[in-house]
Amino acid sequence: MVSGLTVYPFTTIQGTGRNTELKLISGSNNDVIKGFNSDLYWVMTSHNTATGTCYHTEIVNLLINGNITDFSQGYKGYGLAIWGSRLRIWNLDIKNCAQKGLMTDYHDNDWDASEPFYESSFYAIRVFNCGEEGWYCAGPHDAQVTDVTIIDGSRK
Repeated sequence: MVSGLTVYPFTTIQGTGRNTELKLISGSNNDVIKGFNSDLYWVMTSHNTATGTCYHTEIVNLLINGNITDFSQGYKGYGLAIWGSRLRIWNLDIKNCAQKGLMTDYHDNDWDASEPFYESSFYAIRVFNCGEEGWYCAGPHDAQVTDVTIIDGSRK
């Protein structure tokens, strides 16, 4: 049971498989996992000066449970919300989130706009039974995305 976790650059959260569950405490209006400084960057109009964001962050082998069963109650919170690059997000189930199951964003800074690499990798992800979109993806671009399934998004 968690009341919300924050991940930082060079952080790894690794379970032993999808049976390792991070479950939000009932009645919490938090994201289950949130990237450091992500709230600051969701609302920025120019990201060329973004510093202090998540990068080289890995979240693997987990079940992320927002613990929402009644979407009419007005709860808030995402399963995983992260603004950053060089993310490795894989082998996850994300379920029962009040809002989006997965929310990602990133815009190139001047120093990495021409780098020849995938900025992030997302694979073997299942998102189901969330109040809003299963995955709101506004970045990172140049991401490798494989085997992502979304079921029963936008329950509200």
